[in-house]
Amino acid sequence: MNFGTTSRSLHRSLQCLAPGGVVLVTEDVGEKLLPKFAKKAEDLGVHIVIVPNGTIQQLRDLM
Repeated sequence: MNFGTTSRSLHRSLQCLAPGGVVLVTEDVGEKLLPKFAKKAEDLGVHIVIVPNGTIQQLRDLM
């Protein structure tokens, strides 16, 4: 899990996924990074999904 997505960390995450894998990014960075990485994700056969920001309690529940 990566909670501070930057271009560099998203690039690394995409390379770690198996084909068909999914990277979830929050809407605050997703809108900026998705256009830059859409082609790379397609080439790798993986997906980038933008999700809304959650609460601290939702993060605790997930963990």
